[in-house]
Amino acid sequence: MVLLDTVGELAGLIPGARAVFVGGTFDPAIGGHSPMEAWKAGVPVVAGPERASNAVAFAGCAATLVDEAHPDAIVAAVRAALAGPPPPPPPTDSLDVARERVLVLASGVAPERPPRPWLAPAAALWGLGARARQARVGLGAPARLGVPVVSVGSTNARGGGKTPTARWVAEQLVARGFVVGVVTRGYRRSRPGRDVRTSLDTTDAADLGDEGALAARSGLLVAAGPDRVEAGRRLVAAGATALVLDDGLAASEVARDLDLLVLDARFPSARGLIPMGERRERDAIPPRVHGVVVHHGPVPAGLRVPAVAARRVFGPWHRGEQVAPAGPPAPV
Repeated sequence: MVLLDTVGELAGLIPGARAVFVGGTFDPAIGGHSPMEAWKAGVPVVAGPERASNAVAFAGCAATLVDEAHPDAIVAAVRAALAGPPPPPPPTDSLDVARERVLVLASGVAPERPPRPWLAPAAALWGLGARARQARVGLGAPARLGVPVVSVGSTNARGGGKTPTARWVAEQLVARGFVVGVVTRGYRRSRPGRDVRTSLDTTDAADLGDEGALAARSGLLVAAGPDRVEAGRRLVAAGATALVLDDGLAASEVARDLDLLVLDARFPSARGLIPMGERRERDAIPPRVHGVVVHHGPVPAGLRVPAVAARRVFGPWHRGEQVAPAGPPAPV
């Protein structure tokens, strides 16, 4: 079983299914969700009696119907759908027209509007504080940890793909023979204390945070704690030959060899400075950044640093086991 708790993932997984049960078809208040994604993918559709909200689509996809919301009845309907022929292909004219219209609408980037414009005066004060914090960065010498250090971060407090990018960087380094240690702040770890905790002792999210636990269960060395210098030293002592700082763009106390910024193409300016918007620094792309990884859209025009657009790849789903690579890593 795969449990999804994110928006936009389901459509990429439906083509790998053998049958799809459409939710909301036992609730007259909903009248059935749309079967179009399954129909378009050629996957048999199973549905309950409440289909009024998408009656035309249900009629066209030749859904296998079940009248009783009982496990035995649903299982029998799924078996019948699996034994029957695949649904007929949907009419291409209406789908193609709808797709082209959506692509035209989505061809540009919507103008960014601050979600809290009335806090513009407070945002101006935040900008002054951000400038002062940046001025202090060069005052103290950052600690060098003796191994290559890559930071992955964003000036957007909403994230936009920092942790997936950090894991991808770690996987690329592992594929090239490095023993990778991931340094995290331990965000949302529930066990109290500010000490550094490593995956050598625990892979529990209560100690490492959600992101750290996910990385640890994928076989990476992880250290979580607010003291990033100590966390990095602990990982190097444990054998790490390269470090990745997750959400480490502002970790000025650690010397980095490469700073990668994650940019959300939907909100390239993060809708303004905190608290008016979500941007944590005066510049959306600070001068110290070496490269940009763009999520949720194409690379915006006019960037002064090298940039690539991330491409979402669905699967394979696993629970932390190491997945053998399909071939030799691509050169960088």
